[in-house]
This record gives sequence, structure tokens and C-alpha cells, in this order.
Amino acid sequence: MKPANEDLAASRAEVAYRMADAVTYLSRVAAEVGMKSISAELLAIQRRLTKSAEARLPDCQRRRAGTK
Repeated sequence: MKPANEDLAASRAEVAYRMADAVTYLSRVAAEVGMKSISAELLAIQRRLTKSAEARLPDCQRRRAGTK
């Protein structure tokens, strides 16, 4: 059985990954309508969200995901 803090970290990581996906979509939409600078800013946010998600994963999940 996993400790509660690992479950919470995994849950927060999942939220950050979902937010990163949503921001990626918004970035694409912005790029399509010619808002290149906004698209670039959104991609920077997406990278930070992904990095945050990866940092929250418990060690065992990082190894499985290939991020460690």
C-alpha cells in the first residue's frame, strides 16, 4: 500500500499534466490566429507545468515513466 503523501503527489502531478495539455492546446490556437508571442508564453508555461508534474512523481513512478 502506498503512503498517503505519494498518492497526493501523484494526484497533483496528474493535475499539472492535465493543465499542461490544456495550455498546449491554447498555445496552438493562439499560434493559428497569429498570436505568436502569446503562443510562446503559453509554451513556456506548459514546460514549467510539465517540469512541476515530473518533480511531484514518487520515485517509483519516475522510474516507470523514464523521467529519472
